[in-house]
Amino acid sequence: MSLLKGSLLMLLWFTGGLLAGTSQTLHVYDLDRRTPVAGATALFLPGGQTAVSDEGGSLNMALPDRCDRVLVEHPDYPPSVFAHRDIERDSHRLGLRAEVRMLGEVMVTASKSLQAVADIPSQTLVMDRARIQQSMVQTTADLLMSSGEIAVQKSQLGGGSPILRGFEANKVLLVIDGVRMNNLIFRGGHLQNSITTDPLAMERVEVIFGPAAVLYGSDALGGTIHFMTRKPKFSGLPDRASLTGQALARYSSANGEATSSLQLNYGRPSWAVLTAVSASRFGDLRQGAWRPGDQGSWGLKPFIVSTSAGRDTTLPNPDPLIQSPSGYHQYNLMQKWAWMPTAKARHQLNMQFSTSSDIPRYDRLSEQTAEGKPRFAQWYYGPQERALASYEHQRQGGNWYDALAINADVQFLRESRHDRKFGQVWLNHREERVYVAGFGLDLTRHFPKQELHAGLDFSEQRVRSSASAKDLTTGQTSSLDTRYPAGGAGMRFAGIYGIHTWRISPRIQLQQGLRLQYARLDADFGDSPLFPLPVKEVTQEHLSIDGSIGFKASLWEELHAFAAASSALRVPNVDDLGKVFESVPGMVILPNPGLEPEKYYSGEIGLRWLHGKALRFQCSAYWGSFRKAITSQPASYEGRDSIVYNGELSAVLQQSNAARAAIRGVHASVTANFFGWLQWSSTINYTHGRIHTDTTDYPLDHIPPLFGKTELSAEAGSVRFRVEVHYHGAKRVEDTNLFGEDNFQYATPDGTPGWWTLLLGAGVQLSKALEINLACENLFDRHYRTFASGISAPGRNLMISASARF
Repeated sequence: MSLLKGSLLMLLWFTGGLLAGTSQTLHVYDLDRRTPVAGATALFLPGGQTAVSDEGGSLNMALPDRCDRVLVEHPDYPPSVFAHRDIERDSHRLGLRAEVRMLGEVMVTASKSLQAVADIPSQTLVMDRARIQQSMVQTTADLLMSSGEIAVQKSQLGGGSPILRGFEANKVLLVIDGVRMNNLIFRGGHLQNSITTDPLAMERVEVIFGPAAVLYGSDALGGTIHFMTRKPKFSGLPDRASLTGQALARYSSANGEATSSLQLNYGRPSWAVLTAVSASRFGDLRQGAWRPGDQGSWGLKPFIVSTSAGRDTTLPNPDPLIQSPSGYHQYNLMQKWAWMPTAKARHQLNMQFSTSSDIPRYDRLSEQTAEGKPRFAQWYYGPQERALASYEHQRQGGNWYDALAINADVQFLRESRHDRKFGQVWLNHREERVYVAGFGLDLTRHFPKQELHAGLDFSEQRVRSSASAKDLTTGQTSSLDTRYPAGGAGMRFAGIYGIHTWRISPRIQLQQGLRLQYARLDADFGDSPLFPLPVKEVTQEHLSIDGSIGFKASLWEELHAFAAASSALRVPNVDDLGKVFESVPGMVILPNPGLEPEKYYSGEIGLRWLHGKALRFQCSAYWGSFRKAITSQPASYEGRDSIVYNGELSAVLQQSNAARAAIRGVHASVTANFFGWLQWSSTINYTHGRIHTDTTDYPLDHIPPLFGKTELSAEAGSVRFRVEVHYHGAKRVEDTNLFGEDNFQYATPDGTPGWWTLLLGAGVQLSKALEINLACENLFDRHYRTFASGISAPGRNLMISASARF
């Protein structure tokens, strides 16, 4: 019976193909098996019409006259883009192949609507689901670093702060499923918020380098990183349901990582639900044993702290290569519901939750006093919780728009810091709770040679801080100054923007954008239990206009040149204006109510060569002027340049708009396919930044040294092999900002040494359902630290993962 049914389906499909020349009905099929593909979703651009293939692979519609390309998505295949001319040439059949395509990516981050990579006037990076799974990374921060185009700083194992074009932390915008992750307490130093996203639940990660203030407002100076998690998949079959899933298990030897993940998707013709859950356990991290050059004892952990009966003692570390304590646990949960009442409307509810165990702050726990004693007996982050609930409605083909998107979201975040000096009994606790509510509306309208994209957004954010100290011997508690204003603080953002794209000719495209944004900050400092602050309440309001212009020219069909200029700003948030904290031992930063927004003006030119599936080349040069940059400057409190803070005499600093800096850099990447089974790729990045003063220039912090990656991969049937070389240049002391966030105290006296590592990997598809991946990272067991990091990278690391699809 099944054979007869299959024969009938094939007959219907081939009959449809013969009739396509007259009816022009579109059909989706598997290129290798030559069988129809049911449940594929097609999106027609421009115009935004959608259709789902039926059991015979038919989309039951013709190719619209104004359509120039079609995006096709299916759970079993990578996203594929088909040009109008190719569809006509192939008799209106859309062929899918279950392999990773090198070209044809479609971006979302750039314009909040689908846009081909070739049309984006900026450096771009796309990592798809197959690449993510094969990389076997432990966190999303590690995933970004594995690209070879993004540098990542780490202060502890449970961390990872991406650096884009010399900008980091609150100057890089993080977005997950269209929702901003940046909030009013994102700090300017180093952030580990990217690890609260689950790499195993990612469908794609898209990165746009350079300012994106027109689309997103504040914070998008160095670039935008868009984490896109998997979507629920409909069955695509009338009165039929589908149940699919994937289970994964992974082990890594360098820190004894054990990760497990389960994803389940239940789909009906018009609604679907997706569940994803993962759990990871990371032990203490072992660093590399091979120490080239004159590293001495740099990076070794010679001691551990033991506490018994309220007494701290220092013990020799049995293995100085083990960075103890650094291990932690991580848990992620995602639940999505989707409903598609018609082919032109879709509703989605997205709920996410991430939490961790306590995370040791390894860099602080490795510090020693001048007497050779540990500075801290305890220093750890409490469980870092992130909860998100968002609703999204998409609609195509209205009377006065081609595509409409409405988004509403609420977020809750909780983080805490806990520290105790060595030999002291008081354990300090500081906790922050952040509440965020957001709303956005986006409209797209297509014209014969033009496209208009407009939108508005609103965000309300609040933070509540609490703090206390506890005597571990008596259990007594006492008051402690809060990290943020004790009476509470909040920010409000509202913006409206428009982007106009004009296809002047088939080869020339011009894009202009403008955004008007309002921001308000209010903070109530109340009474500080340690000392009275110079201000009690602060209110700030800012109204700004930012713009961008981009130009793309097709020099010929495969070679594209682009240029862009833009302005961007970052409004001072509560962390900038209202934080009281110890930046480094012996230095304390006090609030400054007079802060102004940071401004960044940038330009970029580049080339992009897309030669079919055989070659992709991209290079760009960029430069920018960073003005009113917020930096820590010497200040005074009641006429004194030092105060006693946390029991230590500390120099007084304030955040001030004191810096003017210049940034410039270059990027190049190439990917080439040979013989259909061999692929070679390489990327290199260089950024230079200097702060200008009236007397001399000195290095801007957050600027990584020259870095990149070269990879050779091969595929033979069901077996894959890859060799990766990652390399970073040295960060010399004369190029290091000694007073900013370059963390010179965790480097050698000469700066951070350069390094390279070798990775060997292999994967085998044992069956359609079962896949095994193996890799050996840092094959030569080299000791190194990534730029500005306070913890050494993994030594030789054997990794194995097994995944099963059903």
